[in-house]
Amino acid sequence: MHRDLVQLASLDPLTGIFNRRVFFERAQAALAQRSKSGTLAAIMLDIDHFKRVNDVYGHSVGDRAIREIASLISGTGEIVGRLGGEEFAMLLAGRDLAGGKYIAERMRQEVMTLRLPADDKIVTLTASFGVSQWIMGESVDETLRRADMALYSAKAAGRNRVVTTDDALVLNDYTGEGRPVRAAQRADAQPAQAEAMAGSPRSAA
Repeated sequence: MHRDLVQLASLDPLTGIFNRRVFFERAQAALAQRSKSGTLAAIMLDIDHFKRVNDVYGHSVGDRAIREIASLISGTGEIVGRLGGEEFAMLLAGRDLAGGKYIAERMRQEVMTLRLPADDKIVTLTASFGVSQWIMGESVDETLRRADMALYSAKAAGRNRVVTTDDALVLNDYTGEGRPVRAAQRADAQPAQAEAMAGSPRSAA
């Protein structure tokens, strides 16, 4: 029973992958193992025009879209988590920026092959990806924030694409406000509130 309770507290209830509190715990542990050597890439991703999916086809289809994306990324064997709504993060140990971009591009193409039945229609999806590589001395927050900036850049450039920190647009309007990369607040301040946010109404990404 204790083991089951621990598992329930660790996983996002909709998708079965790590909730964001546990994702950051695992990410920080992985980073500690590479404090002196090794490479590590981070990917931030979310579903394009997700609010429209919910508004047009209903939340049951939206929830299935989230589950399908989670299933797709969890099959990589990497550290993956749902940060909230339609936003996900991945940490890829042993991969550099090029390796992270390769994984992200493969997933982008796999997302486009998904088909979700909705009454007499078939719903297709696309997703946007931002990729960064950990720099010695960076925190998990900093690495993921740079990946999030690349994701923001991918959306500004038209969505359904992979952008790395090397080729991200200059975004003078990026402030991080309302973005999911707030690991310090989630992991340290109020974990219960953070987990509740993971089930909050999803954004219009």
